[in-house]
Amino acid sequence: MNSPKNKIIYSSVFWVYMALLLVFVIFRIFPLMKFYPLCRSIRFNREYGYLNWNLMPLRTITEHFSFKNVCGNIFSFIPFGFYAFRFFKSNIVRTLLASELFILIVQVLRFVAMIGFFDVDDFIRYTAGIAIGMLCAKFYDTKLSKIKLSVSIEAKN
Repeated sequence: MNSPKNKIIYSSVFWVYMALLLVFVIFRIFPLMKFYPLCRSIRFNREYGYLNWNLMPLRTITEHFSFKNVCGNIFSFIPFGFYAFRFFKSNIVRTLLASELFILIVQVLRFVAMIGFFDVDDFIRYTAGIAIGMLCAKFYDTKLSKIKLSVSIEAKN
C-alpha cells in the first residue's frame, strides 16, 4: 500500500464501505416502506412512557433470535475492524475505543431521532465483528504480507 494509487483505492473502498455501513446500521429497516410505520410506533410508545431501548445484555439475542440479524451485524463490522486496526497502526486499545465510540454515536443517534432502538446487544454483535476484523488484519499483516514478499523475492531471482 505504498504507492499513491493503492492509497487512493484503499481510502475510496473505505469511504464507500462506511457510507453503506451507516445506511445499514442507522436505517436497518428495508424496504423503506416499513421505516415510517416503525418511527410512528416509536413516537406513539414514547407518549405512553415506553422508550426505544434495551439495556439488558443478551435479551434480544435470546428472546428474538434471528440468525440473519446476528450474522448480519457481525459480518457488517468485520471490515470496520480491519480498516480501523490498520488505521491505528495495530493499536488494539485505540481501535477498540474508536470503534466503541462510533457504535455509541450511532446508537444514541438512532434513539434520539426515534429511527430505531438503542440496543446493548448491538454493541456485543458489532464488537464481535470488529474483533474478527482486527484478527483478520493481524493475520494479513503477519502472514499474508510475508507470502507476497517471498513471492516477489523469488520472482526477481
